[in-house]
Amino acid sequence: MEQKPLMLMVRQLDRAWSERLRKISAEAGIPDPYARILAYLHRHPGASQKEISEYAQKTYAAISQTVKELLREDFVRRETDSADQRYAKLYLTEKGQAYALHLREEISKAEARVRLALPAGKEAEIAALLEHLYEAVRKEQ
Repeated sequence: MEQKPLMLMVRQLDRAWSERLRKISAEAGIPDPYARILAYLHRHPGASQKEISEYAQKTYAAISQTVKELLREDFVRRETDSADQRYAKLYLTEKGQAYALHLREEISKAEARVRLALPAGKEAEIAALLEHLYEAVRKEQ
């Protein structure tokens, strides 16, 4: 049997994992775009919409619309940056924090189940190879 192209396998892995994350979000009752922002703000409190946009690789307009929905549904709150009144920082509300923690726990469980499929002692080696591949693709850009 002919081996699949390496980058096709990487793409299939990415799609499968993204689909699993969407399912985890749906099971938690959270639209996928919300989940990505909640997870980011959980790790980066006070982030700006621009930072979220860059992380999520989505347009600023798309992130802005989702943030408006998150504000309306009390998942996040906005504070004006005291150093520069033109910028706003975003923080999770208590509700947003609870959802973000729940998502993190479910994602961690899914990651642990996936790790069980790896050959014993190979996780660090695989991670290093993936990092090397990532850098090679970045240089290709």
